[in-house]
Amino acid sequence: MKKYINRGTISIFLIYFVLAASTGVYFPFNALYLTKTLAFDASQLSLIDGIAQFSAMLFLPIVGMIGDRIRKTNYLLIVMMIISSIMMFIYSQVVSFSVVLLVFSAFLIFRRTVFPLLDSIALQHCKNNKLNFGSFRLVYTFTYMVCAVLMGILFDDKTTITKDFIYISIAFNILVAVVAIMLPQYHTKQKESNQYHFKNLILNKKFIQVSIIVSLGMASVSIVSMYNSALINEFGGQISDVGYATIMQMLPEVLLSIFVIKKANKVGHLKVINLGLIILLFRWLIICLFTTYPVFYFSTIIEGTSTILILIVGLDYLKEIIEPKYMTSATTTYTSLTLFVYAILVNVSGVVKTNLGLLPFFMMMFITVAIALVYSISTNWREIKE
Repeated sequence: MKKYINRGTISIFLIYFVLAASTGVYFPFNALYLTKTLAFDASQLSLIDGIAQFSAMLFLPIVGMIGDRIRKTNYLLIVMMIISSIMMFIYSQVVSFSVVLLVFSAFLIFRRTVFPLLDSIALQHCKNNKLNFGSFRLVYTFTYMVCAVLMGILFDDKTTITKDFIYISIAFNILVAVVAIMLPQYHTKQKESNQYHFKNLILNKKFIQVSIIVSLGMASVSIVSMYNSALINEFGGQISDVGYATIMQMLPEVLLSIFVIKKANKVGHLKVINLGLIILLFRWLIICLFTTYPVFYFSTIIEGTSTILILIVGLDYLKEIIEPKYMTSATTTYTSLTLFVYAILVNVSGVVKTNLGLLPFFMMMFITVAIALVYSISTNWREIKE
């Protein structure tokens, strides 16, 4: 326990806490804001998110290169958070589809960099101090969950979503920028190169494999999460259900974060990721068989369990296969590849949902995860047999 009581560790815990609050009051309700308050349809919603994610994907490797070169990741994080907060305020003032698309893309370009920058700091700190990365994610997940529930209660019984959730998120963003000043910095030795070597990542077979597997697996989770508040409304649920669904989605991460990371280090990260893919595949299967609100709503806990096994374990795997001097580049490139797959599939999903309905939409989620599982088993069969 003593190793957790130091300035660096406490500052990382604190920034995950504040960042979770910022994210938890905003992202779960953005789809409902766009569909109910601004009256955009599913195709427009997916186009906005898809183009924004694709734009962010292009920018992330550049940020990783800058981070590895200057070795002051916390300062870079502060800049990204300030710019994204400005874009968020502008976003709250516009209503035209084309302008919303442009401003949201600008916002997400900078906001998407914050998580991989913070994760790179946390992963290096965990490796240097022999800490469990899951403990930081636990704080983030619990805070996100609580904030989403509180916002759901605040908006319950309302027909539209006001801009208050955006302003509250901006206030937390400011706190993130302040706390980031205290984050620990890691400098490479003078004899080591600080240059960004993209080829070192591309030639790292394990890095490419895990990026593809996680990208395909988590694309379905990210797509449904993006639509979640709109789906709950479409199924006939209440706005407060958005917050309660967040509890079911994130409770497994709160309960299992530390245990899962320990287990992955013992039995192998890829084996745990494969288990997560199987569990996630089961969720989409039962929804395809029974496309009803209770099944969709209560199976959210299955998705939450799979998310920690795929996403969090996949991220922790990076510290095992990537040199510390490339960690910022690795986390940003890893996130970029994930966004690339998501940006393509989310636009397809919007067309499918609008023109074909919910069942084909969830069948698409099932097929995507099935492809991820087949690819994972076929490319890593030797490690699985061990």
